[in-house]
Amino acid sequence: MSVSSEMENLQERLAVMLHREAIRDVLHRYSYGMDRRDQEILATVFWPDSTVEYGMFYGSGTEFAQFIIPWFEEMRMTTTMHMLGNSLIRVAGTTAVAETYFQAFHCAPNESGTKRDVFVAGRYHDEFAYRDSEWRICGRKLWFDWFRDFGDTGDWTTGTYGVTKATAHIGHANEAPWNGFRRLLLDQRVY
Repeated sequence: MSVSSEMENLQERLAVMLHREAIRDVLHRYSYGMDRRDQEILATVFWPDSTVEYGMFYGSGTEFAQFIIPWFEEMRMTTTMHMLGNSLIRVAGTTAVAETYFQAFHCAPNESGTKRDVFVAGRYHDEFAYRDSEWRICGRKLWFDWFRDFGDTGDWTTGTYGVTKATAHIGHANEAPWNGFRRLLLDQRVY
């Protein structure tokens, strides 16, 4: 292989790696937007003509971003944490597909009003489109693999392992104490 063809191959591989990283940024902004209840951040994740299927919601990504925050409030979810795991991403020109594992923690009251912790886990099956120098989701299907309802929740007043509300920073879903970071997410997305 000649040096010039080796350099071309290296440049192509590097370009694919950069596109994958930009797609990972989209996935991570989704989790941030969900857990911070930030509709503006969620709007940066989906193309307006996207389609999403969530079991309790079918529609566009834009409609989902408008639906989910009031739904969290209606369900009285005080805290969520969407954790991403394995993510296989394949790029083909201006389109890409990905399967990403997730575990999502939710704290919400049951029918009698008792707060409880619920974990839901599964996979996001995503289709991406690269438009105007930006990757976003154009199709998402959520596959649920398992869930666990614990029936109760921890109390930070008493805490655990010496960490309590009095000794540590305890967060909530819609708190974003580092305001400058949110601005960076909106202004300096990875492309």
